[in-house]
Amino acid sequence: MTRKLITITCTITCAHKLSVLIQSENCRHGGNERQAVMNYKNSTSMILHLAFLFLIAVSSASAQAQKQDPSLERPSTVGAPDVRITSVTNRGVATDDSVLSIRVSWSAEARQITTFLGFEAFVEVEYADGSKGSGSRNVGASVRQADIGVPNKGSNLPRRFTARVVTEFKVLHSNFIDQTAEFDLNKTNGFNAILTDASFSPRPPSEVFIINRVRRIVENCAQGKHCFIINWSTTPRPSIQPGDVSLNAQITYINPTNEIRSASGSVPVGARTITLTCNQPKEQTNNIKVKLTSRVSVNVFSKQNTGLTGNF
Repeated sequence: MTRKLITITCTITCAHKLSVLIQSENCRHGGNERQAVMNYKNSTSMILHLAFLFLIAVSSASAQAQKQDPSLERPSTVGAPDVRITSVTNRGVATDDSVLSIRVSWSAEARQITTFLGFEAFVEVEYADGSKGSGSRNVGASVRQADIGVPNKGSNLPRRFTARVVTEFKVLHSNFIDQTAEFDLNKTNGFNAILTDASFSPRPPSEVFIINRVRRIVENCAQGKHCFIINWSTTPRPSIQPGDVSLNAQITYINPTNEIRSASGSVPVGARTITLTCNQPKEQTNNIKVKLTSRVSVNVFSKQNTGLTGNF
């Protein structure tokens, strides 16, 4: 079969850099409550880069599209959550007499586009003699406190603490990955168009989302309908993962009247295929052109550090 070059056009709009301001707050503590909240620091750093290079490939089908370089734009929204350590208290001896339980509590608020994934709390204590002890604990996304064990040194009590909470979260980004591709299905290729990279070796691992196959199926397709299975591949980048996929198809039957049909559908994150259905043409043909327009949501993953230092 004669292989024909194809191109595929992708326009990527994604986060180039996310950053939030450092906030600081100083509070005074009550002497009878054995807790302090001072030198509050809450900092977030999110550096996000996407570099997408889309390739000219070789196909067993005759597929045509236009290639262009992706564009990177600064995001219009920032979804960093507001996390604050509210108290650090010495709760005394734990179940093990050799361990003191230090409770770190915090508040956490997030916008609708932000989802908490979990927290990791750390604490370092300084004892009366100047020695130090530390511990940490991981908790779930809905938890807002952690009891952390440090060595119990009897009368040599902890007098100062440094606490830190690491927040893991994801943000549904305000922009999308948009892609348009065109495939020719015909009797010669068995109505099965596949993107390949026979002329490129090795393949640069740059595609976050790329449609790589369109085929018409007969089995399990209702009478009077044409069914098309679309497949794609995803390559998550560091801190970035494709989300939900929406597809619109314009199906042109190359016959004397060039009948046009449309179909659309969407699938959740993690899916790699979808079946689209349309009414079959009034006049049969051995040449079908399928133009696909896809929109993929983008999840951005990040971590945020919140710190607090004070006296017990």
